[in-house]
Amino acid sequence: MTAAAIGRLGASARAVDPKMAVAVVALGGQLVASVALAFRSGGFFVSSWGIACIALLALTALAAMTTGGSFCGWMGGVAISGWAVLAAWQGLSMLWADDPSRARDTMGLTLLYAAALTLGVLGLRRTAWLGRLAGGALAVAAVVVGAGVAARLRPGFGDDPTAQLSWPTGYWNALGVLAAFGITLAVGFGTAKSIPTIVRGVALALTPLLALGLLMTLSRGSFVALSFGIAFLIAFAPGRLETLTGGILALAVSTPLLGYANAQHG
Repeated sequence: MTAAAIGRLGASARAVDPKMAVAVVALGGQLVASVALAFRSGGFFVSSWGIACIALLALTALAAMTTGGSFCGWMGGVAISGWAVLAAWQGLSMLWADDPSRARDTMGLTLLYAAALTLGVLGLRRTAWLGRLAGGALAVAAVVVGAGVAARLRPGFGDDPTAQLSWPTGYWNALGVLAAFGITLAVGFGTAKSIPTIVRGVALALTPLLALGLLMTLSRGSFVALSFGIAFLIAFAPGRLETLTGGILALAVSTPLLGYANAQHG
């Protein structure tokens, strides 16, 4: 490698903003943790969410030290403080609780949620990044729900012993709500004019897969959640007509698949 090439690499490395790099890691850490916990019974057991809690808290400390918390804003500061006060109260309740271990575990879960919120607040360095974070959330939903659908269509791929699809989260309502959340994001992305056409097409193409996963969970509450999500999306989206049209098209494409699947035994 020539001296000029080494010089260019050095200049590129110096051009990288450490705060921006930490912000990317902060947002990506949440998404990676979400997928990991989904495949560990949805993070139900302390052996799973405890490790995630420690990792996210460490990442939160790194992000806070690097950014100086300058992007929290007063609303973010109030929200984070509220979670911290709640966790402190839960920890204090171990002094009088009949089962101190349960109070401790509850405090740990609260700290996990607080760390995730803080990473989101500190990581969103630019407004445009919110769309990218939402795109990452859609990818997480597609991976988790897609794995569940694959387990039902290809026995032996995953642990799916129940009539209502629940793998990998271990609870059909959790998987169903995740599918409903993913469908709402897919329709939103697929009808946003500011997003490249290929990204919009990929987002809408995920709708039948997510809808099939939602159907297999047989989660009535998740269907209700989906209806509210789509209603709010249409009400508050910049292009209501485009959003409504996209939702109808996604439903039209998914309906034959859902009808066929619903007619199958087992």
